[in-house]
Amino acid sequence: MKLASFDIFDTVLIRKCGSPENLFYLLAQKLYPDDKALREAFLLWRRITPAKLKPAEGKVEVSLKELYSHAESAGFREYSAEEFSARELETESENLIVNANMRDRIERKRSSGFQIAFISDMYVSGDFLKQVLAREKCFSDGDMVFVSSECNARKDVGTLFQFVRKQLKPEKWEHYGDHKRSDIKVPRKQGIKSFWVDSTYTACEKKCIAEAEKCANPYELKLCAGLSRAARLSAGNTPAEILAADFVAPAYLPYVNFLHRKCEEEKISHLYFLSRDGWILHQTAKAQNFPETELSDLFVSRRSLMLPYLACDFSVGSYLKIVDRHTLLRRNVSHMLWQLDLTRERLEREFDC
Repeated sequence: MKLASFDIFDTVLIRKCGSPENLFYLLAQKLYPDDKALREAFLLWRRITPAKLKPAEGKVEVSLKELYSHAESAGFREYSAEEFSARELETESENLIVNANMRDRIERKRSSGFQIAFISDMYVSGDFLKQVLAREKCFSDGDMVFVSSECNARKDVGTLFQFVRKQLKPEKWEHYGDHKRSDIKVPRKQGIKSFWVDSTYTACEKKCIAEAEKCANPYELKLCAGLSRAARLSAGNTPAEILAADFVAPAYLPYVNFLHRKCEEEKISHLYFLSRDGWILHQTAKAQNFPETELSDLFVSRRSLMLPYLACDFSVGSYLKIVDRHTLLRRNVSHMLWQLDLTRERLEREFDC
């Protein structure tokens, strides 16, 4: 039997909110919408308590229900353990979305005759994960889910892989996951062919997370970074999706909305967008629909704009900080082709070069 196994979180399924900590922030908002003090207290408790709890004898994982059995003694008496668990699962489900490339890969493996299995170190039940995977069109009849909390074995130490091997006895096994230790090094030591799945944050998303730490409430910016990552991964993670998630949605779209308001307030009848650099803004504005304003392109050269840049209270130093001084020197050809949505094979096939 041929087996293709897939890690679940940050591999097949992506949290729209980003990290689990951001999920707990959203859960606190849902549980205590009118009490800031309780929200902050619950968030802190939910973050630190799992690490303090020891699994029951003979178990490797503290279940969600066991975790929330301690909520009342911590001062959270508004809900029962079952209600707390249900609210968290509801919030988790709302935030999970499929990684489009992995869904395609799962289908290719299934079509090639592989048994499909999903493996996760997680405190939620396998039935819950099956429902979400089925909703995201990743799970089919005959697929299997192995969760540490139910199998009493963990992926990060290798025992969950051993459990799966005893259950399925695969002759050929491929595993896919995002964690370089739990999904790559550990299974390889057990003779499993493993493949790394890149679901990391882009440089822009990392910058957003870093800037969030300077804010009084860091979670709003962290949520934006999570949404950007989820949007591009759920759409295919091509260069176009990366551009849209990193720049168009968080920066260009709000600016176009600002322009829309200004046009309405000041009765502006005609708006011009500079050629090339203003093209995305123009396309965004057309999609937004400015009913009372005509939108047009204005052709200008970048060189002609350099002097106005420097003349309007804009120092040479400031200009040099933002100007694109990159050249083609030392640029990776394959990466540049990827940015153009091209491959060497396609160039050879279509242009015989």
